[in-house]
Formats: sequence, structure tokens, C-alpha cells
Amino acid sequence: MGPDGALWFTELGANKIGRITTQGAITSFVVPAFDDGPNGITNGPDGALWFTDGNGAARITTGGTVTHEWTGNSGFGIITGPDGNVWFVEDSADQVARLVPSTGQVTQFPIDLNCFPQDMASAAGSVWFTCYFLDEVGRVRMNGQVMAFPVPNHLHGYPDTLEGIATGARNDLWFTEEAANRIGRMSTS
Repeated sequence: MGPDGALWFTELGANKIGRITTQGAITSFVVPAFDDGPNGITNGPDGALWFTDGNGAARITTGGTVTHEWTGNSGFGIITGPDGNVWFVEDSADQVARLVPSTGQVTQFPIDLNCFPQDMASAAGSVWFTCYFLDEVGRVRMNGQVMAFPVPNHLHGYPDTLEGIATGARNDLWFTEEAANRIGRMSTS
């Protein structure tokens, strides 16, 4: 849910950000001058929404004004971290990035070779991400320490291709295993 009480979503193929009220009224906002459509979206720490597209990270106000805040490689996952900054994955660059909204400063945190990070969640004072190619759930602590935790592979030796991740009610992590057609759960300890 957005800061205005509506639900916000991305329209990748249409290159738009959508908004739907709880009464069902839909509004779409065109994302101008970007080649790749928007992917992930999250509430920002500044009363706006932040989203990723193939060209970086951008911001949209609840009134529909879009500004591109950082240009570079990005992927799907984007969240507001426990430090109040915007965190997002750079999938093909194999890293996670932190953007400080007040200054625009971006810090990048390399992960592993061929991780291809996908989605993000915030739990236990850290940001967490899924590794599509390595079947790992990764963690970045606020001091920049990156660590990955392997997920057991039970699909005849094929990667389970981890994608989505969310924080559960007990501060645990829930993730999807695409190829295995499963949902996984992991404690933050």
C-alpha cells in the first residue's frame, strides 16, 4: 500500500506506474523517456514511491511526477531498508545498491559471480535478496557485510531459481522456488 492509502503497481510492457484505490478506481502514469519498463516498486522514506527499471532507480510522487534518480543497471527488487534508504538489486551487475534519497549517493555492494539477484526484503536490521542462479538467499548488513545462505536443492540437481522474497509475520523470510514449484521459509538467524 502506498503512502496515500492506494495500491501501486508497475506495468512493465506498457511503461507505466499504476495506482488503484480500495474502491477500484485505477490511474496510470507514463514513465517518460525510459527504454525499459518499470519492474519493482516500494514505498520510499520520503513520502513518494520508488521503482526500478532497466535504466536504474526512479521516484514517483503520489501525484504522478516521475524523476529518474540514478542511472545504471537495475533489476526487479527494491525496498526501503531499515536504515531509511532505498535499496535495489543490480541483477546483471551482480550487486545490491543503496541510494540515499536526500543526497542521491549510491553505494554498491558486490555479491557473487553469477548470483543474478532478483527480489529484496527487509528483516532483522538487514536487507535480504534472492539469488536466481545460485539458489541462495543473501543478506547485506547495514555495515556493508554481504553473506549468502544456500538453499538445499532437491530438484534432481537443477537450480530451483529463487525469485520473490518477503518478510513474514514472525520476522522470517519467505521465498519462491520457481523451477521446483515451491515456497520456502528461512529464519533470519
